[in-house]
Amino acid sequence: MKKILIIVSGIILLLIGIRMGAKIYMDNKVTKELEYQRESVISLRNEYTDLEEIIFNKDGGQFSKTENDFGTWYIEVKLKISDNWYEIATGKDGGSYGGVDKDFPEEKIGKETKNSVIVKYSNGDEAVLK
Repeated sequence: MKKILIIVSGIILLLIGIRMGAKIYMDNKVTKELEYQRESVISLRNEYTDLEEIIFNKDGGQFSKTENDFGTWYIEVKLKISDNWYEIATGKDGGSYGGVDKDFPEEKIGKETKNSVIVKYSNGDEAVLK
């Protein structure tokens, strides 16, 4: 009886340890994805004129199928520029993966936004970049 109790206790402790390790791993993954989103916000602000709002709908990276064959992280974002919405895929260093909408105003590319930008991150947090 005592042997069975020791085995069951060991299995329970092992399962608790595995669960804690998985939680730590996932927390670190989310932190990394949010840091990449923050880096891309700064790049987008420096790249598009009259940028008003940026929305991240998902985390980006390997788990949301947004890491290409070369391991480059990218994410699809919604941009509000001059009261119009556009969707692009961008990386943490800015730029556009796969181009931009045909309606995207070319004159808005290449100049820094001077106004505040509202940012909605994939985890629900909101911020204003001034």
